[in-house]
Amino acid sequence: KQHFCSIGKRHCCSTGKRHCCSIGKRHCCSTGKRHWCSSRKQHCCSTGKRHCCSIGKRHCCSTGNRKRHCCSTGKRHCCSIGKRHCCSTGK
Repeated sequence: KQHFCSIGKRHCCSTGKRHCCSIGKRHCCSTGKRHWCSSRKQHCCSTGKRHCCSIGKRHCCSTGNRKRHCCSTGKRHCCSIGKRHCCSTGK
């Protein structure tokens, strides 16, 4: 059976193509492909892949147990209190 999305929601993804998302949000992340990132935020990180990083920031640093802080490309090591400061690779 074909799944129909409501008006204003055109792009479907997830298993079986049953999850509908709003226009402009085409990138799918998270297990089961039900969480949607905006068109400008394509990289997904964090546990469950629900946090989206902006383009150019692909490495996710942990903030506690969650990985919500995104470092810019080339900076992969996280340090400082709260793990929010990103150091360049090799430091």
